[in-house]
Amino acid sequence: LAPGVDSLTNAGQVVVRVPNAGHALRAGSGATASVTVGARHRALVIADSALVVLGDSLRVFVVGADSTARARGVTVGVRRVGRAEILAGLAAGERVVVSGAFGLTDGMRVVPQKSTKP
Repeated sequence: LAPGVDSLTNAGQVVVRVPNAGHALRAGSGATASVTVGARHRALVIADSALVVLGDSLRVFVVGADSTARARGVTVGVRRVGRAEILAGLAAGERVVVSGAFGLTDGMRVVPQKSTKP
């Protein structure tokens, strides 16, 4: 494992030894790997399209039972592959606007749509 990571590409160098008993792998062959260096269990995750930059903070619009969207500041952890971990400011089960949130203002009425994803 290389002692550093390139700050521009987030790439590092690793040497992996793979058993090759059947000699299916040949010298010089390319490969792609994904290394998991940590896992977060029971994390609150939302679509990162729900995040709206207001000033120097990130907010989401939470939709209440009265179909009113309210802006709420959130603390974001890891962001990856279209998803964002929410560390603070949102509770599990709350409805957030994931599409068109950028054009909303606090207190606007919205028409919630059923979601097919949890």
